[in-house]
Amino acid sequence: MPKQYSEKMCGSVRRYFEAFIGYWDRQMKRIEETYPGDDADVMGARAAAYGRLLDEMTVSTRLRGLPSLEKWAKLVHVNPSTVSRWRREYPEFDEACRDCLAIQTDILRDGGLGGLYAGRVATFLIKMNEDRAREAEQSSGGMRLEDFDDADDEDSS
Repeated sequence: MPKQYSEKMCGSVRRYFEAFIGYWDRQMKRIEETYPGDDADVMGARAAAYGRLLDEMTVSTRLRGLPSLEKWAKLVHVNPSTVSRWRREYPEFDEACRDCLAIQTDILRDGGLGGLYAGRVATFLIKMNEDRAREAEQSSGGMRLEDFDDADDEDSS
């Protein structure tokens, strides 16, 4: 029997994507705290630690791949088509998925620029995310949550 949608799915999909980048952010902060200061020895040690972190990130990313809605669907035991249906039926879930695709795009952009991913592959996937966002906007009549915020601001002035 397919898993039923609940509002908890929004938090679950966001946590899945945020955990991917959160770990590396925490590691960067740990390095900065471990090697504070501006003298040459400390800066050299910090650079070496960043290098080791980049190597770890490269291996981890190649083994785990990018976070994706499809991988999240497998994690919560639903079909990707169910995720697509939930996006159409539940605007709050669609908004969470859009946030996650934005995270994925940032990861692709940074990884493509940093040489972690082949530039052409990163560009293709970023374009695919942009096309998905455009299609979602068109299917919702072109209105986004931000549009309502802007409309409220205009009414109050």
